[in-house]
Amino acid sequence: MLNTKTNDDQNLNLALEWTKIVHNMSTVQLKVTISNRLQILLKNQAENLGLSMAAYVKNLIIEDIKKNDFPSKIASQKIEKSYESAIKNKKSAKKIDNLDKFFTNL
Repeated sequence: MLNTKTNDDQNLNLALEWTKIVHNMSTVQLKVTISNRLQILLKNQAENLGLSMAAYVKNLIIEDIKKNDFPSKIASQKIEKSYESAIKNKKSAKKIDNLDKFFTNL
């Protein structure tokens, strides 16, 4: 027979198991599966702070990200090289007043 206490402890150690990510324009909705024990602890802590569970979890994530040094670079190396090349070649750039005419004359 499974030891429920051990399973709950493992769930606590794993914290949240991300099970579904739904993209919605500029936001992401996360659906998580947690143990009953963790849900009770989470609900109590959120209520003590006057927050909903969702707001509490969101704040936990934000605070965790603030603590960690995540790389500020999110562009690919190809984009970085393209940007550097564009900056170097900026002085030799030509001003184009009529884009349609420019492409017609290519």
